[in-house]
Amino acid sequence: MANSLITVHSEKDTLVKLPNGDEFYSVTVSYVATEFEGQPGIDGVESTAVGFLGIQKFVVFRSS
Repeated sequence: MANSLITVHSEKDTLVKLPNGDEFYSVTVSYVATEFEGQPGIDGVESTAVGFLGIQKFVVFRSS
């Protein structure tokens, strides 16, 4: 269960251009969760890594 939103982050340098010509911006959405069920997984197509980061190691990006 996601209890609260921490941040949504994206910048102009996160533009990804695919071989087929498609383009997209990478966006990171971070939540605080106190409960979790199931197993996170990598689909091999859209995901390259999955995991959990303790709040004490979280870096909040701020615009200058």
